[in-house]
Order: sequence, then structure tokens, then C-alpha cells
Amino acid sequence: MLIKHKQLIGLPVVTQSGINLGRVDGFNLETDSHLVYQYLIKPAGLSKIFSHELIISRQQVVSLSAEKMVVDDL
Repeated sequence: MLIKHKQLIGLPVVTQSGINLGRVDGFNLETDSHLVYQYLIKPAGLSKIFSHELIISRQQVVSLSAEKMVVDDL
């Protein structure tokens, strides 16, 4: 399945246990392999007032669909 960058930005991000982390705000690409290296997550709710952008490595992503991204509970 292909997901366009416009679909990826703003995608909800949750942990395997269902905790809402926020939404995809951007991503970093690795230029040699042309792969997404990290996802930049804008925190959800009140936590966005107190915390900075989260960085999720591609190894932490459990699943990715057009509806949401699920990440490891680390």
C-alpha cells in the first residue's frame, strides 16, 4: 500500500496499548536508501503545551495504515 505525504501528515499516532501520542507532523528521510528514517510527532492534548515534538524511529512503528500509525509501547 502506498501512502502519500499529504496522508501521512496529520495521521494519528497511538501506542500498542492505545495511548494517543499525537499526530505525524513531519518525517526525516535517509538519503542513501530513500527510506523514512524518523517520524516527527506533534503531541496530543494538554501534553503539547508541556512537551516538545516526539521523534519516533521507523523501527518503533508496529503498523501504518491510512487511518493511524501504531508504535511500540517503549
